[in-house]
Amino acid sequence: MQGGYQQEPASLPALRVFLFGDVTLERRVAGTGPEARYERIPSGAWQGRGPALTLLKVLLCRPRRRATKEDVVALIWSGTQVRNAGRACDAAASVLRSVLRPEDGESLLLTGHSGKRPWYRLADQRDLWVDADACDACVDQAIQAEGRGNMQEALQLWEEAFRLQQRGPFLEDDASTAWARERRQLVEGNQRLCLHHLADRYLADQRREEAEVLLRNALNVFPTDEDLLFRLLSLLAQQDRTQETLHLITRAEHLLSQEEGRALSARIRAIEEQLRRKGTSGK
Repeated sequence: MQGGYQQEPASLPALRVFLFGDVTLERRVAGTGPEARYERIPSGAWQGRGPALTLLKVLLCRPRRRATKEDVVALIWSGTQVRNAGRACDAAASVLRSVLRPEDGESLLLTGHSGKRPWYRLADQRDLWVDADACDACVDQAIQAEGRGNMQEALQLWEEAFRLQQRGPFLEDDASTAWARERRQLVEGNQRLCLHHLADRYLADQRREEAEVLLRNALNVFPTDEDLLFRLLSLLAQQDRTQETLHLITRAEHLLSQEEGRALSARIRAIEEQLRRKGTSGK
C-alpha cells in the first residue's frame, strides 16, 4: 500500500487528538514547520482522567463541537449517584480548560452564555486537530476528486483516510455510550466507504494482492459487511480458489445467522451456486 496523501496545513495545530485506538492528546511544544515537535499530554494532567476526558469526547461528538452545560450534564451525569452534577461539570470543564491550553495561548475550550444557558465549545480543526475529523475530510475530498475524474488524487485521499483509521476502533472504550452513537455511525460509515472505494481502485489497477489483504483485514473489523465480502469472494473466485471461497461463504452464513438473524444475499448465493456447478461439471 502506498504512503498516503498528506495535506500541508496553513499552520500547524496547537493540539492534536486521536480518537481511533487509545484516546491520546498531544501538545505542540516546539517549531511551526516540518521540524515541529509534539508531546503526549500525561495522564496526570487530567486529575484522574475521568470526567474531563469524557467532556472532551462528548464535545467532539457534537455538531460544531458545541453543547450547552445542561446537555452535557444530561449526557454524562444523568442516572449517576453524583449529588451536584452541575458542580461536577464545572470541575470537569476547569480541568479540561487547563489541559487544552497551548504553550503560548488561550485555552481551546471556549465558554459563553446564550441567554442564561452556559455553553462549551472546542476550537476548530485548525487549532485542535482531530484524527476522525481529518479522516472525514479526506473521504469528502476523495469523493469530490472522483467527481472531477481525478482518480489518482482520489486514491491518495482514500489511502490517507485509511491510514488515519489504523490506530484502532473509534472511541473503543465508549462503544455502548449513547452520546457517541451518531458520531460513531458516521465514522464507521466513512470507514466502510473508504474500504469499498480503496478496494475497487486496487482491483481496477490490477493490485490484486493488496486488494485481498485490504478486504480480509476489513472483514475482521466488519465481519457481516456483504459489500466487502462480495468483493473478496469475486476476487478469489476469479483465481479459481474454490474451496477457500466456499469456506468463507459458509463462515459468513453462520455469522449473519447468529449475529443479525438474516440469510446471505442473492448475489453471494449466486457465487456459491456457480462454484458448486463448476465443481460438479468438472468431475
